[in-house]
Amino acid sequence: MSSIKKIQRQSGMRYKAVLKGTDQVIKTKTFTKQQLAHTWLRAMETNQETISALGLPVLEQPLVISLMSIQTQRSPFENPIF
Repeated sequence: MSSIKKIQRQSGMRYKAVLKGTDQVIKTKTFTKQQLAHTWLRAMETNQETISALGLPVLEQPLVISLMSIQTQRSPFENPIF
């Protein structure tokens, strides 16, 4: 279950989005607006569901997404990535 925590700082209110797995914190990020934290959290949860549906380990998520985006941006007539 993921959550958003409200944090009071000298510079103002901040919102910390906490993405949790089954029993551990996977990733956190702090925002100045609650809506931004909520949007980021929703996107991260969607990414986690996609990775799980593909049967890939959660820890490889950034690598998989970056490779997929690089491959889709290249023309088939260009040199291969590797």
